[in-house]
Amino acid sequence: MAVDRLFTNAQPPGREDCLDLVTVSAARIMRQADYGIAPGCAADLVVLDARDAAEAVCTLAQPLFGVKRGRLSFMRPAPRLAPPEAGERRPLALLA
Repeated sequence: MAVDRLFTNAQPPGREDCLDLVTVSAARIMRQADYGIAPGCAADLVVLDARDAAEAVCTLAQPLFGVKRGRLSFMRPAPRLAPPEAGERRPLALLA
């Protein structure tokens, strides 16, 4: 297939398709037979803090944790608010 014809019939991706472009579609193009979440696959994945793929793309969701070859690779702890000290006043610049 000629490169100039590669995107002739392509439709612009929707928000739901954006993650497929860098996961499933990329694996298919590289002929990665052992790609996916199934027995025998590498079990490499990143879990994002989002309800669905569209939210992950639109909000640039932060990763919660990652797994490489079936083992936990990293974790991002949930943010916690530090309560202000009693009677402490913060400058307005720090509140923005």
